[in-house]
Amino acid sequence: VGRRFESFTLTEAHGVFRGESERMWLIRIATDGTEAVLELAAELREQWKQEGVGIELAGSYFRVTAETDLRELLGALDCLGKPTDSMNPGASDPSPHLR
Repeated sequence: VGRRFESFTLTEAHGVFRGESERMWLIRIATDGTEAVLELAAELREQWKQEGVGIELAGSYFRVTAETDLRELLGALDCLGKPTDSMNPGASDPSPHLR
């Protein structure tokens, strides 16, 4: 993550996937570079041999799998609109999150 992004938070967590408890990482990235986040998600999915990696952007959840067309998903994410200023009180948090 640090090779691609200068600012991020990495949190160890436990989640449940298909009824099974598993260790997971939550990565919160301070960026408006959605394409770079998608590329990282695909890279981490392959590296960690995961079926999918989840991304949360502007309150919506998306999943990157081996079958995901990153260009198509990027187009869908662009429809969510441009990120707002997260320092503005009352503004929604636009930072992409990996799950």
